[in-house]
Amino acid sequence: MKEQNGVETAQTQLGHFNLRVTEADYIQRMNSAPDLTLLLNMLGPVQVNTSTPEIDQNVD
Repeated sequence: MKEQNGVETAQTQLGHFNLRVTEADYIQRMNSAPDLTLLLNMLGPVQVNTSTPEIDQNVD
């Protein structure tokens, strides 16, 4: 409904007094980014650093 008529129409239809209720409970938001793994791999190979950083034991 929101995509066709706007969030205010959805609010009225659902009987919400506060627009934030409609936005929080009804409108679906994009919670994740698209999978760009293939594109990112084309830009550069995956490099995993499995070594642990050396800790300086010489404390003054």
